Amino acid sequence: MLARLGYRTSVTVVPDGLAVYLEAVQDSRNRAQIGSYGWVADYPAPSSFITTMLSCGAFRPSTPRQTNVAEFCDSSIDATIDRARRLQATDPTAANALWGEIDRRLTDQAPFVVTSTAKDLGFVSKRVGNYQYNPQWGVLLSRLWVR
Repeated sequence: MLARLGYRTSVTVVPDGLAVYLEAVQDSRNRAQIGSYGWVADYPAPSSFITTMLSCGAFRPSTPRQTNVAEFCDSSIDATIDRARRLQATDPTAANALWGEIDRRLTDQAPFVVTSTAKDLGFVSKRVGNYQYNPQWGVLLSRLWVR
């Protein structure tokens, strides 16, 4: 497909092993242009994704262990990130509006393409009570009771 679009392409086969693959893709010296990469939030907040994966500060050139694999840096987006982070404690509504703006700007620039988003679906019987769901950890089994 890329060749049909006019791009010169080549394939580099990385030896077996996820760690070896990730180091190859994450290291800017390898000049990887496309690859598969995943991310799971450690905390369900926009800053957890955006600052870690798409800020200038997250890009660490010439190292095999960095999270900004897109090598993306936009100083104006970083300035908006800083404003959103400062507002988060005092004016969460304004901060959320800024995070939405950042998300739209990132989407327009498309530093990476999302191919899937995991979803959880749970079923419980009528005998189950105190069902609680955490966006990070899923069903909180320790909170459930069964009649």
